[in-house]
Amino acid sequence: MEKFINFVEQNKQLKELKISIYKDIYTCGWFGTGRFYERFIRLFEVMRRHYMNEHKASGDILRITTQDMRSFCQHYVNEYDSVKNNLFKLNIV
Repeated sequence: MEKFINFVEQNKQLKELKISIYKDIYTCGWFGTGRFYERFIRLFEVMRRHYMNEHKASGDILRITTQDMRSFCQHYVNEYDSVKNNLFKLNIV
């Protein structure tokens, strides 16, 4: 999953989407979310499309399991928990 997480960080659109999800959670909280990782499924799906467009011959993105997707999304839940206090200070929200 690390390569896909790095891919998000190197892609401006994906990084902006991640920040917009963080902003939404910061302002609205986790309200209406079953499992926290579900808030980041959209990021995963958009990342997957971008990655497939840029790496057409790469089969690794096609072999991602549901558990891999959950791990990817959980990474961002954990990251949000570690940076949420700095979001306001950095004027991101």
